[in-house]
Amino acid sequence: MFESNARPYTSTNAAESRPVNKTPFDYGAVRAVNVEDENSDLNALDNSWDNSWDKGGKIDIADDNGSEPVYRDVAFSALFVMHLLAMLFLGIFYGSWTIDVGRHKDEEEENELIPDDSLSMSTDLVIFLGVPCSAVSFFLTFIVTSFYTPKHATFVVTSSLVLSVASIILICLLLCTMFPFWYTILSSFTMVAVTVYYVMILWKFIPFAATNLAMSIKGISSNCGIYFIAIVFSTFPFIWTFFTLYVANGSLNSEKMIKPCEEDDPDCAVQYKSGGSEVILWGILLLSLISLYWTCTVMSNIIQVTVAGVMGTWCFNKTNASTCCSPAVTSSLHRSITFSFGSICFGSLFGAIVTAFRILTSIARNQDRNDDNNCSLEDGILVCIIECILSLIKDPIEYFNRWTYVYVGIYGHSYIKSGKGVIELFRARGWTLIATYDLVSYTLNFIAVQISICSGLAGVAIIALGYIYAPTPMAFCIGFIFGFFISSAMMNVIKKATNTLIVCYADSPAMLEESHPELAQEIAKAWISAFPDCRVILEKEPIIAVSV
Repeated sequence: MFESNARPYTSTNAAESRPVNKTPFDYGAVRAVNVEDENSDLNALDNSWDNSWDKGGKIDIADDNGSEPVYRDVAFSALFVMHLLAMLFLGIFYGSWTIDVGRHKDEEEENELIPDDSLSMSTDLVIFLGVPCSAVSFFLTFIVTSFYTPKHATFVVTSSLVLSVASIILICLLLCTMFPFWYTILSSFTMVAVTVYYVMILWKFIPFAATNLAMSIKGISSNCGIYFIAIVFSTFPFIWTFFTLYVANGSLNSEKMIKPCEEDDPDCAVQYKSGGSEVILWGILLLSLISLYWTCTVMSNIIQVTVAGVMGTWCFNKTNASTCCSPAVTSSLHRSITFSFGSICFGSLFGAIVTAFRILTSIARNQDRNDDNNCSLEDGILVCIIECILSLIKDPIEYFNRWTYVYVGIYGHSYIKSGKGVIELFRARGWTLIATYDLVSYTLNFIAVQISICSGLAGVAIIALGYIYAPTPMAFCIGFIFGFFISSAMMNVIKKATNTLIVCYADSPAMLEESHPELAQEIAKAWISAFPDCRVILEKEPIIAVSV
């Protein structure tokens, strides 16, 4: 109907010079108009096309002329790489786990290293408990999400809500039995009442959440290689956390920072020098925190952008997203760590800076509170105000990034352009509130906890079989922790896929219906049941969304 150069998102190999599919209508062919009369002639909407928002999703993949993709926000990717090199330099020359400057010699001798037998035991626990429990968690999560949940999505979502209420009631009953005080009973009753009220609000969104969950799982299960990518990139933040602690500890306890003890002072403890070294101390803490949170957030957002690319390809061109390691998986990962890497670093930096300053202000407040010389009232109020402002900024940034990176993964736009696109999309569609209902995440978190419990029981079974000795509670905790890490990493993929599905459907339901007609019908009905004011009239081409 509408000729345009805009094209759907398609995943292409490097050797391909043009997208796989072309459409005769604009990408994002949804016509959103406000009408007062439900019986208005919908055919007349053809003449009421609203060009006030960006209809296009012209993405930066190879076009008909063979032009190459564009690297976005290159300055921030370069800054991130330079920061990694600086941290590696500090780790090589200053990193340390010990605090040996400023101590007496006898104290240094008492600071023994970890015994070899303890290290060997920790290794055995990881190998014989952590690895098997991780495998149990992976297969349980894959089976539950790939085979059971898509067929019984409504039952799974409903059960998670009901069982969550039952769990809260059980916990409150145990608390009241163990601590039969009036305030325990009152707080327990309040907790149960709030939980029941929350579930009652979410109840009408069960069909909406179930349909989105089932469709997202079908898309991800067809490209299950994304699970392994998510697990690998979810592991790196743990490694970087230990490395950051290693660098920060060595830098903070260098000779320039530590005040040496006097030889005739047996009670001397490690103290930091005053003056300029105190400024350096806070500077090292700030930079270490920014590095830690920036790197961890970048890894998380790489997963988000990759999942968005995979799910976007499955929605609009499922032929390229139908195998475990399909072109959609490999191409999306390649774009995330190359062309879109600068955009990922750009958005991640804001959240990292805010989080780092929040932690520093919290440390400063606690330090002043514990200091013998009480700080002034004005300083305390100022710190509280700063901490409050940073707390208010952090949540909107995280929420904004959550949807912006979906656009980065689908379209390949820069960070700022993707953010504007998300805002305009939801404003134009009148579906802004849809993004606030996170029942899918609630359900997946509940499933992850149940699978982690099973993983913990698997750890107890390993101990019972005699493969390794460890206390039963320790075996359960190790199995639970490893299982929760694996299950959460996989569940996060599904969460991010659901976010992508919402954006794809809001932007181009006609394209979605072309690739998945039955699923598009189901999701349209679910959206109508959850949001009656948004009426979706399904036609062959295009789909018309009428907000009454």
